Amino acid sequence: MNKRLLCIAACVQLLLLAAQVVGAWEWRTPNKEPKTIKSLPLAKQQTFTSEDALNLACLKEAYAEIRDVITDAQGIWLVLGNEKRVLYAAHNSDLNNYVDSLDCDVRSSMEQIYPLEPLRPSTPPGFAPGRKRPYALFYALYGNTARDVQTNLERVSAFGITWRFAPAAAEAFRKSALQLAQTLQYNPSLRSWLKNNGTFKWRFIAHEKVLSAHSFG
Repeated sequence: MNKRLLCIAACVQLLLLAAQVVGAWEWRTPNKEPKTIKSLPLAKQQTFTSEDALNLACLKEAYAEIRDVITDAQGIWLVLGNEKRVLYAAHNSDLNNYVDSLDCDVRSSMEQIYPLEPLRPSTPPGFAPGRKRPYALFYALYGNTARDVQTNLERVSAFGITWRFAPAAAEAFRKSALQLAQTLQYNPSLRSWLKNNGTFKWRFIAHEKVLSAHSFG
């Protein structure tokens, strides 16, 4: 097996791991049929659209910190274990007074579905999954300042390199590292492709008013 095929195999392994983390995102098929969310025991069996029910289930699967979902006159809220509330979606668009076009509520950040296929055509203009982000959720989960975020980061060492990740990302990376180590046994020359091109770095996106995703580890 040549270098190119081995490199592709390693990339596929990483993509498979990413698919496990993202979970059911690619299966989100929005429609308006109401569903009752059952995976959140504290949600008191509230009724949501199918899209919202699946979004909320995915969020709960990805973030153990989310303990409840409540609805009031303003909108739907995620309740975290630290009792912080984060707006999932507002009933009235007047609440969506975000200072930057890249900042949004949680529902809006999940509207565009990530394509997970290894080979796919170029994305059309305006299609950029993950470009709009729910910063209120990030601040509640990871911290409001660089110092707050760094306090919770974990150091992960592999292949002679040390990275700093948020705990969930650290766990996922450790699993990836085990798979990559097996691949390197067959072709050690692939080691030159493994570099630390940055994990945690508290910074703003160039020419924007919002933080880079690297700011949260």
